[in-house]
Amino acid sequence: MESLRMWLHSPKNILLLVGPPGTGKTYACSAMVDWLQPRLDNYRYYTEKEMMGQIYQAINTPGHDYTAQVDIMLDYSLLMFNDMGSMGFRKDDKKFRQEIWFAIVDALYEKQIPAVITTNLYEHELADVFDKRFVSRLFDHDNIVIDLSSEKDWRRS
Repeated sequence: MESLRMWLHSPKNILLLVGPPGTGKTYACSAMVDWLQPRLDNYRYYTEKEMMGQIYQAINTPGHDYTAQVDIMLDYSLLMFNDMGSMGFRKDDKKFRQEIWFAIVDALYEKQIPAVITTNLYEHELADVFDKRFVSRLFDHDNIVIDLSSEKDWRRS
């Protein structure tokens, strides 16, 4: 938890919270916002569903494309993406959603934008869905990965 404490005092790169449902990933995001808000110019919280909704809306607007929308979405001091992979990866949009997530993680990685990403998918599961470049950037040694697999499901307690 020392690495989490250090990240909270000086957010940089990606903080990845991985674990089964009910282990407190979303709750931790809320607590982090309360802690970090006075120290930030601005922040943005997205669920995967909301993020993809904004991207699809941009695509369906004449003269717009998703890359411009991704740039707009990333223009914050801190970003939180909750439930990466929660919508599943249907065959009809799997490649596009992989492309979107790669564009976001790649931009976070290249620009060193502080971000929190939560997911129920472990590294090997992400490797089954995404390419090696994506997983490599997400699990980069400069990022902090917190594995909550040993935590109980607090919703069922």
